[in-house]
Amino acid sequence: MLYPLTDNSVVTLANQWTSLADHYLLSWAHSRQDVNRVIQKSNLPEYCEQAGVSFPKTQVISSEGDVEQCLDKLSLPILVKPNKQSFSFKTHRCETAESLKEFALSHMESWPLIAQEWIGGDDSSLYFYTCFSDKGKEYSGLSGRKVRASPPAMGIATVLETSDDSSVCDAAQKMLSVLNVSGPIAMEFKKDELGRLWFIEANVGRTEYCVDLAVQAGFNLPYVEYKYAVGAPLPPVPS
Repeated sequence: MLYPLTDNSVVTLANQWTSLADHYLLSWAHSRQDVNRVIQKSNLPEYCEQAGVSFPKTQVISSEGDVEQCLDKLSLPILVKPNKQSFSFKTHRCETAESLKEFALSHMESWPLIAQEWIGGDDSSLYFYTCFSDKGKEYSGLSGRKVRASPPAMGIATVLETSDDSSVCDAAQKMLSVLNVSGPIAMEFKKDELGRLWFIEANVGRTEYCVDLAVQAGFNLPYVEYKYAVGAPLPPVPS
C-alpha cells in the first residue's frame, strides 16, 4: 500500500503506475487521469467556474511577456506559485511590479508560474476541508481552519483546529462534484475581509498536514484509504 507525501510523488505514481500495479496498492489508481489534471494549478480556475466557487483572478507566467501581462490584468499585491511542486519555493507575495519581475525571472526553472491577486486576511482566515472521495462522492469529511501558518497567511499550517463552517462545507461539496477524483483530498479556502470565501488550492492523491487533526477528531483517513484500497468495508466514522 502506497501513501505518497508530495505532489511530485503523486505525479510520478500516476504516470508510472502500469509498471507498479502488480506490486502495490494505491487508493486512487483508477482515478489517475483526474488526479493528474487537478494537481496542475493552472486547471483550477476552470474547475471553480464549473462549481460556481470563487477563485482569485489568475494569470500564468511562462514567458517574459507574460509578466507584463500579469501586471496589466492583476492588481498588486500578487501571489506567485509554481504550477507544479517546486523545491525552490511554495508561495511568494510580490508587493510591487519590480519585485514580481525580479522574482519571476529568477525562478525560470520553475516556470510556468501561477500569479494571483492577493486575497486579504490573516492565518485565521484560512480554512480547509479534508475527506476521502470515490469519484467525487464523499465517504466522510472534516472541516477546520488554520490558527497559525508559516510563513503567515500563506504557508504550511503549524496550528489547526476543527471548525464547522457551513460555507466551507458547501463550497467543498461543490468542488468535489467537479474535481471527480478518488482517494484523499484536502481543499483550502480563504475568507477575505468582507467574509467572501475563495478557493485556494486542492491537494489530491495524498494527505495534507490536516490529516493529523482528522485522526485526532476520530476520522482515521489513512485507515479509510487502506480499507478502500483492499476492497474491504469502510470503517464507521463518528460525526
